[in-house]
Amino acid sequence: MRLPTPTIRSLATEAKVSTATVSMALRNDPRITSDVRGRVQSLAKKCGYQVNPVISRLLSQMRSNQSSARQGILGFLATSPHSEDAASAFTKTWLAAARRRAEELGFWLDEFSLHEKKLTPRRFLEVLEARNIRGLLLTGPFLEHAIPRELFDVLDRSSVVVVGERTSRPAPDCVLNDQYLNAVEAMKKCLTLGYRRPGLCIHRDVERVVENRFSGGFLVSQSLWPADSRLPEHYYTSGGEKEFVSWVRKYRPDVILTLHPEIKVWLHRMGMACPEAVGLVHLDRTEELSGWSGMRQDHEHLGTAAVEMLVNHLYHNEVGIPSFQRCLFLGSSWVDGKTTRHPAPSRGSAAGKAASVSKASS
Repeated sequence: MRLPTPTIRSLATEAKVSTATVSMALRNDPRITSDVRGRVQSLAKKCGYQVNPVISRLLSQMRSNQSSARQGILGFLATSPHSEDAASAFTKTWLAAARRRAEELGFWLDEFSLHEKKLTPRRFLEVLEARNIRGLLLTGPFLEHAIPRELFDVLDRSSVVVVGERTSRPAPDCVLNDQYLNAVEAMKKCLTLGYRRPGLCIHRDVERVVENRFSGGFLVSQSLWPADSRLPEHYYTSGGEKEFVSWVRKYRPDVILTLHPEIKVWLHRMGMACPEAVGLVHLDRTEELSGWSGMRQDHEHLGTAAVEMLVNHLYHNEVGIPSFQRCLFLGSSWVDGKTTRHPAPSRGSAAGKAASVSKASS
């Protein structure tokens, strides 16, 4: 199997230093101690790291043009009129990761929110011109996948990347999680854990925002299962406990894929313990959901990738809406927790051998 290509980020993880330290060490920057420089360079040689000539030329040009000052300012705009959208946990994670990566690449990142009454689209355009901000990251959610028309003048004079979802009117480039693959991988994991009647419980509005990718992955995976294992999707609502209970009693799922932790309480009130009676899989398992099993969407890498795409646009002077939309979909990874069964130990493992001995002795 081909090993992944080493990057500055992977070297930084391996060496337990920042990406900036790795970059400087590879350039023999005297601000990095000789011990650290030697350790990083040895690791790079061992892993077969090779400098990307395009990126190296770009960063070298940036450093030589303005060695002591920032290259410019990027903008991070929360377009939703609702303050809770700008304050959501994943938006904050995108912002923090985007700011870190922007600073590594030599840019400041300024945050803006249209829910603030003083910041009208016209005023925002004036601020961009005054600060010479040419690169923008936009977040939603966007009604019917459309960027507000009042922002069209902003789009025409800026390099733009949408973060977290895909818009179609207009259609700038975007970076988002692959919810389809997220659901497919979750279903595969449920199968390996021995579940045979998976159900999906998700809010209809979420499905609209992600263009039905969660249900798409669920239904395609479900089509490969026996007919009696194919349960209909249940649409969650915050006050819909009664409807949820009816769905569970009628279709008897043995595991439920969801984005809504509240259903764990509803199941408890039904007398259904988790994971003994029914398993639960969260499709956006964050650190705040400690104890849950599920798919980690990795919002930090999403914010990082969005900045990298935006800086690439600025480097190539790509301004306005492109004629062909490019979407970067990021994968998710499974996190074991206490809301699903534990996988049966393999026969060759220590736990498997112990179980075999115990079984034989009894």
